[in-house]
Amino acid sequence: MLPEADAGVQVAGRSMDGVFRTAGDESSNDQVRTLNESIGASGARAVMRGQAIVVTLPEAMLFEPGSAMVKNSALDWISAVSRSLQDYPASRASIRGFTDNTGVPAEAQRLSEERARAVTRVLIATGTNSSRLTYAGVGAGNPVASNTTEAGRNQNRRIEVIISPEV
Repeated sequence: MLPEADAGVQVAGRSMDGVFRTAGDESSNDQVRTLNESIGASGARAVMRGQAIVVTLPEAMLFEPGSAMVKNSALDWISAVSRSLQDYPASRASIRGFTDNTGVPAEAQRLSEERARAVTRVLIATGTNSSRLTYAGVGAGNPVASNTTEAGRNQNRRIEVIISPEV
């Protein structure tokens, strides 16, 4: 069981200034490469998106359907993200939970926020300073694939850790 580690964590939009800063291409590329070496076998991936590094963690690797309890098998992958954040101490991370568009929208919103919060708790429990983290549930907003197929819905159910390295 993870500790109640919400002290210092802010719901997204309340603490971050919303400005992504970049730490130069080489440093960011090194961080992406290291993250992918650590999490690549899991089905997760890290990519540059603009000036941010986005780590996408598929729902199936993190949670059972309908649950916000992080699977024990996912702790190593989240810990790898935490180690990366610790290796780049000036960076900040925003954790976002996403769902597909099936079911009741309010329930999907609640579940996406609980999942983002759960991943945030693991990041804190594995050494990331809570003042560097925000989280939010996005629900079915911002799909990355069509929700008309099971494969598309699987892609849309995810956690994104958006890392903004600072100069």
